[in-house]
Amino acid sequence: ALEYVLRGIALAERTGDLAAYAQGLAMLAGYLAAGTLGRFGDRALARADQLSQMTPTIYPQMVIHGSRGILCTLRGDWIRMRTCREAGERVAAQLGLERSWEASFLRTHGALGEIFACNPERALEMLEGTPNDDLFGRALAGSHRGRAYILAGALDDARAQLRALEADPVSTIGVAAVYRGIFEAEL
Repeated sequence: ALEYVLRGIALAERTGDLAAYAQGLAMLAGYLAAGTLGRFGDRALARADQLSQMTPTIYPQMVIHGSRGILCTLRGDWIRMRTCREAGERVAAQLGLERSWEASFLRTHGALGEIFACNPERALEMLEGTPNDDLFGRALAGSHRGRAYILAGALDDARAQLRALEADPVSTIGVAAVYRGIFEAEL
């Protein structure tokens, strides 16, 4: 996936598509943040933000907020993490994307951040409060929900969540499988 992001950035820069360039840099920042446990990503986010201000397209702002939220999560900056997620959700709502893959991404990663912040109740509220219609989001939400149950001490609920994931083949593919494996290991 990173290869496609890098190609997209190069193409957007070459063609002068500022919105795509900003979005690509924001995605790159998320990868840099995740790959370095929060040490890098700030410069790419700053440049993405600068470029996004030069275009009327607001979609890149949603991606920027999501990536910045990941960076804040990795750094343990819970207040700013929540602020970024809420800002991203406002952009999603403005675009009419409340039930989109993008909104699901913001919710599931926001809930994971709440688990890291030792706030299982807030994570569960986020995961229960809005539907995850896409398969990927549903699989991630299920694993995060299970981890929140463990953190809250609700082990019977966590076991039930694992049984639900076992019945969903999407939870055995790619990133969803990684998060399910982490949930199973914690359980």
